[in-house]
Amino acid sequence: MTDCYCGSGQNYNECCEPYHTASKMAQTAEALMRSRYSAFVLGNESYLLATWDEAKRPLSLGLSGDGIIWQRLNIIRCNKGREIHKQGTVEFKAYYQQDGHDFVLHEISRFKKNQVVWFYVDGAARIIPGLAAKK
Repeated sequence: MTDCYCGSGQNYNECCEPYHTASKMAQTAEALMRSRYSAFVLGNESYLLATWDEAKRPLSLGLSGDGIIWQRLNIIRCNKGREIHKQGTVEFKAYYQQDGHDFVLHEISRFKKNQVVWFYVDGAARIIPGLAAKK
């Protein structure tokens, strides 16, 4: 069994994989954020696009040639985004390497719920160079 890429401490097949296979839907904005991070690690563009708000969704992401190696996700805070809410934000840092250099993506992502389904809307992000991911 593989530890989940999102850093939850659970096995992938019990954590994010059910979201990726559509056998389960994220109940919170944080769960969707974690599953989207795991999808980036795995290059699962179809899941990322399917969970992106239709009004903001790009046509494609071009993940196959980006050379990014995702290393670790750190959830900093969540504001709303639980089962009882219709919107929420998740602040996180995602550590990665690209072309042999270390970076961290620091983002505050916005999510909204349409009926019972959470979607990623957009985020305010900055990329910080030179920060290695510590396990």
